[in-house]
Amino acid sequence: MPRDLTVTVYSPNEASLDLASRLRGDLGRLARTSYFNAPVLSSSDRAKIESIVAKWRPLAEKYRCDARGSAASRARWEALLDAAREPEPGPVSTDPLTVYSGAQELLRALHEAQRPGPTVQQLSQRIRLSITSGTYPPGSVQNVRDLAREVGLMDKSFIRIELALRDLEAKGQVTLEARKRFRVNGTETADRVTYVTALLRELIDGGAFGGTPTRLPSTSDLARSLIATYTEVRQALDKLAEDGLVALVVARRRALRADLLVAKSPPAISDLAAQLRAHAGAGTGPTNEDVRNICRRVRNWWRMRSTPTKDELDHAVATLRSVTERLVQRAAATCPDGPYDIAHMRWAAILASSTPPDDLSAQAWRAACLSVAVLRVLNLTKQDSPPQIDEGTEDALVACRAGGRERLLLTRTTLKTRRHHMSTLTTDHPAWATQKEGGVARAARTATGLWILSHDQRGPHAECVEGADSEPVLVPADPANLPSAAPAALRDGLTGLGTTHRLANPWLWDAITTAILRQVVRAGQARKLYRAWCFAYGTTIDRPQGTFSVAPAPAQVLALSEQQFQAVGAKFHRTALQAAAEQYGRHHGEWEALDAPSLATALTGIPRIGPWTAATAAADYTGDFSVYPHDDLAVRTWAERIAPAYPWPGKKDKSFLPLWTGWAGTDRTALHTLTLSTLTWGSHDRSEPEDDPCSSYD
Repeated sequence: MPRDLTVTVYSPNEASLDLASRLRGDLGRLARTSYFNAPVLSSSDRAKIESIVAKWRPLAEKYRCDARGSAASRARWEALLDAAREPEPGPVSTDPLTVYSGAQELLRALHEAQRPGPTVQQLSQRIRLSITSGTYPPGSVQNVRDLAREVGLMDKSFIRIELALRDLEAKGQVTLEARKRFRVNGTETADRVTYVTALLRELIDGGAFGGTPTRLPSTSDLARSLIATYTEVRQALDKLAEDGLVALVVARRRALRADLLVAKSPPAISDLAAQLRAHAGAGTGPTNEDVRNICRRVRNWWRMRSTPTKDELDHAVATLRSVTERLVQRAAATCPDGPYDIAHMRWAAILASSTPPDDLSAQAWRAACLSVAVLRVLNLTKQDSPPQIDEGTEDALVACRAGGRERLLLTRTTLKTRRHHMSTLTTDHPAWATQKEGGVARAARTATGLWILSHDQRGPHAECVEGADSEPVLVPADPANLPSAAPAALRDGLTGLGTTHRLANPWLWDAITTAILRQVVRAGQARKLYRAWCFAYGTTIDRPQGTFSVAPAPAQVLALSEQQFQAVGAKFHRTALQAAAEQYGRHHGEWEALDAPSLATALTGIPRIGPWTAATAAADYTGDFSVYPHDDLAVRTWAERIAPAYPWPGKKDKSFLPLWTGWAGTDRTALHTLTLSTLTWGSHDRSEPEDDPCSSYD
């Protein structure tokens, strides 16, 4: 979103709430005064329906007049008024159901108009401004639900966005598509396929993939590296094939592959490092932890389409360039001499030393691609290299010494991890619901996507139902990392779980919401409250497994009245949720780039958010349970049940916290494993490992 655009929060006033209440009452009376068994509408039936509609007809006329700026909205009100017009005197041959439906639709439209949120004209202006400012670039496909979340509209008010889009479609600015999407019309100076083609050509010409005819990475791998869609990469490869640079072949499972036809002498890593020194700035570079945070921020700029200012982008790219030379040399000296390892280093070096395009959007995309390459090279270094456990691994769950300070690195494994690696899933988050056929499932929102996640005897499964985004990740707890000082009975009980995995909450706002709703109430009541909250005001998804929902967005929370909080039992949490929603809108970009301890500290700046709530939210979002409030009642309860013979401190004895953390000492990995495994023991779903490691995976 451009920085000169703000999200306006629309709250219902008392007059709107009173009208809405009266309309609901009349809709109920209308339902009780309808008769469909007669072939014609009798005078008495007509009088009953007309007495209800007549009082609301002037208000509908007012909305029709106010809709002069929107042809679609005006046409809608005219159609509604025509369908609910006053009948002529005498017997009427009109079907009673037609008369009743016309009256009902008019009252429903009036009731929807009382809901908080922008008008159709305001929405048209907002979309038009987003198009002209570049927030919605030409050719891009936007989601109506994303726009509704930004402006705080409920699902039942999507009609306003649809009417605004019809107005813009009539002017040729957008094209409506299926599944509540619209495409921005216009021609880009250089479309995404052209960008991808140019970058692939630059990488191939630069010798990133070796000097003999060799196979490129798969199309899916290229799409992840280039932060592009599979179709865009495939079209780019087709163009390169037309130019004779690559040959396309169909491999096993019909996956598209490409073989280089042009042999080029690959540059030496030392030569690439020398080129990078010309672009790198002087001075001491950032720490590896800072590099990861910068890469995450740059990728989020592109994924969220929140184009930064040129100064911000230039500073981020300059920082990434300055560290690439150092990382490439370190990785070359320490990593195995595998062909794809060398390709990753060359890829990063070529990207870092390339000349950026003139277009700011293209620069943001190239910077995001560079951030992906830098992270891969960072993972090749011995200091941060992960164990080779699976293709979906990003970081390693090991404790390492960096600058004399111990820090925790968490393995983040995608849900497509091989099933025989999966044993137990942590289900402490209240969104997980037990399925009739066995297993658990939930909905989860990521930066730009909506996912249905499930887990059964065969392992984890993920389905993207909206948007396009990287898959949610799982954070493990390996019993080998349990502190040796912990009681043997406790360690034995936790070891029996095997390596457990927990979904790192991909949406920071949901983590904050969940932690706030857990305040004061017990876990069982908090689970019911969270689900009622999401079903009442969040986004609902109907799938074959059942109906799921995700939490309402911050703008929606700010638009809710006190009565709406009270209706779901969240009156006590209203001030905390609305304060958090206001602060989240201002600072979420900064918060999402913080590590777990820093995030927990930052969240305490929100009114009514104390250390317990902040630490719980930070652990849920980052997956780092070394910052979790370890004297939480759930930790105490499950620990006592695992090792009942151990002399545990009493429920109100404050010695539990130093006892628990003292077993791990300064080893954050051990503390993370101890706490997360204990929580998993009390709430988990188990899958059975498969015997055949070559079986198919979801």
